[in-house]
Amino acid sequence: GKQTTLSLTKSASPHSIKQGQTSTITLSVENTGTTEITDIDVSDTIPPDLTFVSGETSKAYTSLRPKDSREFQYSIQLNEAGTFNLDPATATYADEDGNYHTVESKTAAITVIPSTDQPTPHTTKNPSTEISTASVHLHGEKTDVVMGEDVLLKLSAVNIIGNPTMHVQVIIIPPSGWSVASSEFAKSGAGQYTTTYDIEPGVGRDIEVRIVPNQIGDDFQVQGRIIYYFGEDPGAREDYTLTLPIKVRAEPGVEQTAGTESKGSSTPGFAAVAAIVGLLTVYLRRKRA
Repeated sequence: GKQTTLSLTKSASPHSIKQGQTSTITLSVENTGTTEITDIDVSDTIPPDLTFVSGETSKAYTSLRPKDSREFQYSIQLNEAGTFNLDPATATYADEDGNYHTVESKTAAITVIPSTDQPTPHTTKNPSTEISTASVHLHGEKTDVVMGEDVLLKLSAVNIIGNPTMHVQVIIIPPSGWSVASSEFAKSGAGQYTTTYDIEPGVGRDIEVRIVPNQIGDDFQVQGRIIYYFGEDPGAREDYTLTLPIKVRAEPGVEQTAGTESKGSSTPGFAAVAAIVGLLTVYLRRKRA
């Protein structure tokens, strides 16, 4: 018969660390039933005595077919010794009749052993490894789109307290002929778009990157290159290139039913188009002038 079930697991790796180190929490959901489920919301909380470093603690998925699974991660830093029990994560979802259900994961625990030497940031032998605990992530919010929709990427950078100011440059390289519609990004020749910003210690910054596709296909790639350094030390900069696969379809797939569309996705799409038209007119005006 038909069964609707979602399994939610929460795990910590490594689950035993030294004081001051970080552990990565992985949350994974799997549709273990026989029917498709929709409107899945997964959320987790971080105990107040642990420090959030990077990643995401909640995520929404439009639908999951039977046996489909998804996972996401975040990392936390633990500065006190002891055993920390992390609360269960929760997920809500709708079955095919539209009834909502809530599931909880099991708890996860992290053991923190006392670190014999407690270095103060000033006496560390290699400060750059300490400092690179800042985190920079590029992930696809919307990478499977219909022609005419924008591809949405989110770039998040967090600077840890106690660090100097973090200087970040982001270079987005979309497929040839595509354009980046985010106002922060300036075109810097050869189809590259760049922006720079500074992040004070203890502050995070999210940048939404909108990319306008100009052709259909399922194996496009967007490259995001992120370069950052701290304080007055450009010599110790970190440089990462991340690649995200993008799909552009001619028309909505069958899985996008009217129900999921009406969740408000039509208006942002329209607003985005309006914004692009606005950008184009500005660009044309500038060209004439």
